[in-house]
Amino acid sequence: MIPTTTGTHIQPVYLPHPQQPSIGLSGLSRTDHWKIERVIIVAMLAIIPGSFVFDSILMNYFLAASLAIHAHWGMDTVLIDYCPRKALRLANAIRYLLTVLSFLGLCYLNCNHMALTKALKALWSIIY
Repeated sequence: MIPTTTGTHIQPVYLPHPQQPSIGLSGLSRTDHWKIERVIIVAMLAIIPGSFVFDSILMNYFLAASLAIHAHWGMDTVLIDYCPRKALRLANAIRYLLTVLSFLGLCYLNCNHMALTKALKALWSIIY
């Protein structure tokens, strides 16, 4: 209790910590989700250079999937930290839509035009 100058005491009120919404993978605890994220990130350490060394369609699809998943989970953290609670459901739906569109766009680039790694190499040759 905190005494005041008038002689009355102020009792602090402790509110319960609000639960964060469960936006992650359904059916998994947060620690399991965190472990899966770390496995994907460590796998990306091999997938990114491996897709440039072993330039195959399979490696390009692994690269597209890992980039889309990594961006999806990164935006999950941003939304939890900065999005107002009332707008979280809409923002989460937009995040899923953008993830699907980005993955489909990368797959379209792999199938119809040039592989993702060849497109990045061409972009780097223009810049440098």
